[in-house]
Amino acid sequence: MPQQLLSPYEPTTLTQNISYTLPAVLCSVTATAACETSTNGSTWIPFSNGTETSAAFIRSAGVGTVVTCKPVMSGVGGSSGGGGLTEIPEPLVLSGTATQASLILIHESAASDNRRWKIGCLDPNYLTFDQETDAGAHQSRMFYFTRNGGAQFMATLGVAGILTTPQLSMGERPFAAVVPSGVGDLVNFLDSTVNTIGSTIAGGGSFHVLGRWNGTIWKVIGV
Repeated sequence: MPQQLLSPYEPTTLTQNISYTLPAVLCSVTATAACETSTNGSTWIPFSNGTETSAAFIRSAGVGTVVTCKPVMSGVGGSSGGGGLTEIPEPLVLSGTATQASLILIHESAASDNRRWKIGCLDPNYLTFDQETDAGAHQSRMFYFTRNGGAQFMATLGVAGILTTPQLSMGERPFAAVVPSGVGDLVNFLDSTVNTIGSTIAGGGSFHVLGRWNGTIWKVIGV
């Protein structure tokens, strides 16, 4: 039986003749000695070092073999965006001293005026999502920040740099499907039995209300 699931990017020393479970995604696998892979744990084939594999298991007949798995993406590569396999890099850590560090995602088949998305970090409290032209000019911005003990806010910034449509949008949910995570949780319920401010919410009704979790019960705070 497989001994453990190999973690992406983390070198693992295999125990001799023991099978290990590979990540459930296409991976580029490197090994310090000859290995075998299998899709079912019973039929094994020789493994070529550095090959992309979708096999489920890997094992080594040698002692001290070190294996590293790096997930890859298919259908990525080249300016046309088609074809090959691109290795997914290790998680990128933005330095705490960086000023407006960012990542840029480009949808190559989209129009040139809205195909760039820049994910940035203005400071430890702000995460921004900017839609840009190819020249880097802002089209719009969405940002998320945490302040005042965890208060959260989303908004958009128009082309002219004016804050527009500030709002918190929450879809409605049935009472039975909600599990509170902490005091102050807010949920839009679609099946409350009451719709009076301050009333205790229970499910199974027809009222649409906004509820707040006080640590014990849900209270109606908006209708």
